[in-house]
Amino acid sequence: SDLLKHLLSSDARIDGPIDPLVEADYATVTPDTKVALLRSIFNDAKLVVVKDKADDLIGLITKIDLIEYLAARRS
Repeated sequence: SDLLKHLLSSDARIDGPIDPLVEADYATVTPDTKVALLRSIFNDAKLVVVKDKADDLIGLITKIDLIEYLAARRS
């Protein structure tokens, strides 16, 4: 959605650099982070980056991922 907003709201080109899209609106956690903490993390961040002890990217979690996970557990 950020890419679409950027392309629609400025003179940006689809073949231009992504630098204007890069935001620091994310949090970094480890695989040991408790699911319960994600709720408060998402109060301040749009995205959660999951990294291991070697600082390698394991995955990304969005708010919708958390909602889907919690909804599936209630079923």
